[in-house]
Amino acid sequence: MKLFALYLLASLDGRLCGFRTAAGRCPLIRTCSYYVRALFRGFLAAQFASLLGLLSLLFFLSFSSHRFELRGDLESSAARMLWVFLPYVFIVLLSLSLRLMPSTDLRSATSVFALGPLTAIRPVTMIVGAYDLAFTQAASGKAAL
Repeated sequence: MKLFALYLLASLDGRLCGFRTAAGRCPLIRTCSYYVRALFRGFLAAQFASLLGLLSLLFFLSFSSHRFELRGDLESSAARMLWVFLPYVFIVLLSLSLRLMPSTDLRSATSVFALGPLTAIRPVTMIVGAYDLAFTQAASGKAAL
């Protein structure tokens, strides 16, 4: 279940990345279809990355003599990653939900004070998630995946 939660987070992140790359770059008046295509492209990119991750996981599981230990390590690693990524996702979705308000000032404020800094710290969040994974694996005496 935790791996599925990480998959859902990756799919959501792909959609948001697709939107972020397209935002503000369309001179059309009716931009809905343009943004829907951007969301779909981001979703497809996330599916491709998830498929590569799944295939590599299945490859290592097929050659491992310790399948059950590897699966247990994977589940515990996914749980620790969720502790890092879920608060970040909650704050991002809260900031995006504020953009549904009809106020232009509020939309601008969320872009400047929330979404901009959250986009800037996104790589740091990924590094912290990976560091947490590696550090806790090393502290428990196990090799990191």
